[in-house]
Amino acid sequence: MKLSNNTIHQLINLCTYWLTNLRSKIEKKDTFENHTPLFVTGMFRSGTTLTTNILIANGFHAGPESDLLAGVGTRKNINPTGFAENYLFMDLSLYIFSKTNSWGDRPPKTKELRGFQIGEINNKDFRYFSIVTIHDDRIPNISKMRLLSNYCPSNLQEYLSNEFKVPFLIKNPHFAVMHELFISHFPKAQFLVVFRNPETAVESAKKVTPNATYELYIKYYENLIADSNSNISYFCYENLVLNPEKSITAMIQKYNLTNDNKEESKKIIDKSKTKGLNIAINPHWPEELKRIYSVLLKRAINS
Repeated sequence: MKLSNNTIHQLINLCTYWLTNLRSKIEKKDTFENHTPLFVTGMFRSGTTLTTNILIANGFHAGPESDLLAGVGTRKNINPTGFAENYLFMDLSLYIFSKTNSWGDRPPKTKELRGFQIGEINNKDFRYFSIVTIHDDRIPNISKMRLLSNYCPSNLQEYLSNEFKVPFLIKNPHFAVMHELFISHFPKAQFLVVFRNPETAVESAKKVTPNATYELYIKYYENLIADSNSNISYFCYENLVLNPEKSITAMIQKYNLTNDNKEESKKIIDKSKTKGLNIAINPHWPEELKRIYSVLLKRAINS
């Protein structure tokens, strides 16, 4: 009997999972208080990738390139040049979603995240979820095996210490709806929250999910702006593209970056080919949406 491609792929993923378990010797359980990452977040399709690439051009490190999700597979048409997202942290956020009966377009309630201990996640359970259950095809199995044989949620501190250079960042849109959880585990971390005009954000987000709505936009930002934590900053995508000099300068000053690479940053922005940008508030939007967007605009470091 000839096996289907899906069956063959599933067998390959199961073999990868078992080999990863055999190679692994992870035992340590961590706390993460000593690390100071910059978490770049915001509703998906709001300019987090462009912002992250500019931060990298000006001195931030995003970890091993082999661990970043590439612009291939089922999402090639969304970000052909790559997503600048770390595979381990991306699948960690998806695992948390799965344990709180939520997803990126169905954010969890804050109370469902309270008490969740990242360091207590079972490594084998996490590996099975990552390699077999969801299987992100933007990173090859050999890279998954290499990474998950050495690092898992239970030893993130070792991963960050061994594989990342200071200053480093981790980009993940999902952290916008679970920021309190990550602040509790990384109390010294900073957050850069990227946002764009709600109309264009929702329109672009529909490329990822039909559940993209103004209500979803509100859910991604309402808890963030209600948090008085001084380590949370905001960054407007439209202002970045329309006024790159001012925005890049604000970014460099905010994070005391010594690798001032404005010309390369402008080239990255030019390649985005974004047109028809508008930051105006539409009077027909729901009142809560207008309120949240107004606060975001007011707090943006590149306003």
